[in-house]
Amino acid sequence: MARSFSINASGWRAAFSSPMVVNCNFRGNWAKNHGAVNDHGDDSTFLHCTFDRNYSFDFGAGLYIHEHSHATAFDCLFTANESVNLGAGCYCRSEVSATINQCTFINNLSNNGAGMYADPDSVVIIMNSVFRQNYATIGGGGIYADSSSTLISGCTFDSNSGGLGQLGGGGGGGGSGGGGVWSSSGHP
Repeated sequence: MARSFSINASGWRAAFSSPMVVNCNFRGNWAKNHGAVNDHGDDSTFLHCTFDRNYSFDFGAGLYIHEHSHATAFDCLFTANESVNLGAGCYCRSEVSATINQCTFINNLSNNGAGMYADPDSVVIIMNSVFRQNYATIGGGGIYADSSSTLISGCTFDSNSGGLGQLGGGGGGGGSGGGGVWSSSGHP
């Protein structure tokens, strides 16, 4: 498979626009930051899209949502994405409310928030979504809500792992860091 690579967003970058992206597949994209899609848009919408095997050295391998974006992801699949630091499937930084609805996060890998990472001060609604077999080496296998305002409703968490075997409790006091959800401060 041919791969695309860039510093930010190797698949798609939306800058101060409101694209509607429907039935698109983002596969095998590599970037230092922001992985496959870097959403700097205003009201971007992603419907029935697949984010598969994307890689980011830092954060947001699949979908990165910027602080001013009202992005919506509906019925999207985030699978086998890898981010060294934060949010392999989706990294949300929206301070004006993003929505993740009826999405599936499977087999994503990151240090924190393998399925999804909610950045400090972000506002995100996560509804009716499935988080299965995501692995965070430090914390939040399914979701890591880091000092954010995160509403999680009607979601399923199945066989996620977070911070297993961390000496000194790297992901938490017992060496485990929230397989399904890790919430640190904020307003969950």
